[in-house]
Amino acid sequence: MFVMRKNLLAASTLALGVAACTAIFSFIHPLLLNPLAYPRASELVTIESRDLKGNTIPTSLADFEAWKTSSSNIAAFDIGFFFLTGAAEPEQIPGALVTPNLFRLLEISPVLGRDFTNEDDRVVILTDACWRRHFGADPNILGRSVALDFARTTEVERYTVIGVLPKNFWMYYAAFEVFVPLDRKTARNLNVIGRVSTAQAQSTFPTDKDKTVLIRNWQQSAAEQVKPALLALAAAAILLLLIASVNVGSLLLTGANARRREIAIRSALGATPARLLRSLLAESLQLTIGATVAGAILAKAVVTALLSTIPPDLYSARLLPGLDRVTVDLPALAFAASIALGACIVAHIIPARGLRHIDLVTGLKDASASRSPRARKILIAAEVALSVVLLASAGLLLKTMRHIQDIDLGFRPGNLLVLRLPVPSGQFNQQYYDSIAAQISALPGVQSAALTSQLPLTGNSADRVVAPNYFATMKIPLTRGRFFEPQDHHRIVINEARAHRDFPLEDPIGRIIENQEIIGVVGDTRSRLFEKEGPVIYRSNRDAQASQIAIRTSVDPISLAAAVRKVVAEQGGTVAEISTMENFIENDNWRHRQTASLTTLFAALALLLTTVGLYGVISFAVARRRKEIGIRMALGASPSNVISLVLSESAIPVGIGLTAGLTLSVAMTQSLKSLFYEVTPADPTVLIAAALAIAIAALTASYIPTRRALSVDPITILRTE
Repeated sequence: MFVMRKNLLAASTLALGVAACTAIFSFIHPLLLNPLAYPRASELVTIESRDLKGNTIPTSLADFEAWKTSSSNIAAFDIGFFFLTGAAEPEQIPGALVTPNLFRLLEISPVLGRDFTNEDDRVVILTDACWRRHFGADPNILGRSVALDFARTTEVERYTVIGVLPKNFWMYYAAFEVFVPLDRKTARNLNVIGRVSTAQAQSTFPTDKDKTVLIRNWQQSAAEQVKPALLALAAAAILLLLIASVNVGSLLLTGANARRREIAIRSALGATPARLLRSLLAESLQLTIGATVAGAILAKAVVTALLSTIPPDLYSARLLPGLDRVTVDLPALAFAASIALGACIVAHIIPARGLRHIDLVTGLKDASASRSPRARKILIAAEVALSVVLLASAGLLLKTMRHIQDIDLGFRPGNLLVLRLPVPSGQFNQQYYDSIAAQISALPGVQSAALTSQLPLTGNSADRVVAPNYFATMKIPLTRGRFFEPQDHHRIVINEARAHRDFPLEDPIGRIIENQEIIGVVGDTRSRLFEKEGPVIYRSNRDAQASQIAIRTSVDPISLAAAVRKVVAEQGGTVAEISTMENFIENDNWRHRQTASLTTLFAALALLLTTVGLYGVISFAVARRRKEIGIRMALGASPSNVISLVLSESAIPVGIGLTAGLTLSVAMTQSLKSLFYEVTPADPTVLIAAALAIAIAALTASYIPTRRALSVDPITILRTE
């Protein structure tokens, strides 16, 4: 029964480690190692134009054509947005203008219809998702004419559908839904890809005195945004698996010593050392198989749960290549199972070293005699060290999350709905947008609605257009002067960053910039959650264009989305994007939040496993020294002496583990710097907290064994002797 309980606990512990490692590594392969599901994707490179300072500059059609004279194995595409007006409901969708050879370069062929040719004009290829969502997977879609309103043109144009791409086809840079031939008149900033080696490309593509060419592996650049978080989680999962393996090793060592009577009897009955060893190794295999099966089932549930925590409307998540291919990874499961099997085998081999020298009399008289106390203490020290690393990593990430929550955005994001209205057919009519904003302001639950050309957290534009009520709607504070008034014309407001740059020692109010008078200074907002805003000029929408609307509400903002869409539809328009400002924040923060949450979960499991491991070792030590404790108490040892004796069993390995763990934490968390915000890897409060958590775990694990030691009856012990 004792051995069965030990094996059940060991299998459960290993299953946790196997599940965590398998689940995280199931994301590693499609998101990090193979994000682009194209044939021979590792050969693909991106080709970018850079200025002499290394900054990315637009690649023109002329640049691409010059490069193509040197290598025909390159293709280009430009990102654009289209109004799809030939489907059930008009909707703005992302698309790309591509060179005819793009899909051939990617080695992708349409599953319906054909690819582009050099002679094609006004034709379109749909993705599988677009075909199903907008056209109901119509099998007769080929040859159908659809109306696409491209924002850079001045009229709605009709395109003939010539093909549908394979299911789950994904184009890096944006979740494109339609592809049309590249038009020389509308091409602006091309994205160039090719199948050439980096060394070949650097020497192949011509440059001039003002430009250089940067060649990057497309697979690697596609994984850049998630690489730090995934590597951190992979390290945490491996640490948890190692902790589980060490814990199981400690449990099996304890169980092996408790079975010395059984082994002694089997040896006396004729079992050879080799046969006994095979029996122990067979138990290791059974234990690993059980843990692997349970871990695989748990990993499937974990992967499903993690995918469900990613909001479907999160823009940055939609741009993650490979996310739709995440499933339980069999090689990852095999990797985790091999580590678990190794731990079980080592834990059985250590006590098996003495099988040739088993003393039957000693084995039958004292089954608790131990031959491997040093091994158990080494394992406990290792388990503590690994747990400290995980606890410190989790602490640093949690502290980062606290700092992120305290970021001053420069405005109030709560109860703020944001709306982006496209420009139909490239035409702009400010009265159209003013009318929509006025009608939205009149909706129940809306406090105000203000036009702007760019919202905070969406980029760093140095020149913005806003309505007079924009600052009040966003709750951006005025620091000097006044806000816009409806009659203001050719007057501007600047932010603090612009004031400090241009007028560091004087009052900017009344000064002239670009022939316009400064009437106010407002606080800085942020271009991204982790990026401060640069110098900005705000102009009145009487003087320039603004087509985005910020809506301050007194109710849940997303509950007004349907009413807002209705207002726009009644004006003959279409909503390009509607979201909450808090969703913009989540868009920048979700990777940090997910990493912190999972690392904290792994750290909590590690602390629990460490506590269980310490409890097992201390309990076994108390049972082994029960006779000694009884004799000491008979000779007058006080309860405090007994408590010190029990605690000494764990004090040394825990102390060694803490020292090693704190040193490792400072070294290993250096690799997580990109995930930290206003936190250093050697943060003393986090390291002290991690050490205290381990100390509390050790004391907790010692409580029950200590009570058992104090309950020992010296008379009974002496009588048995």
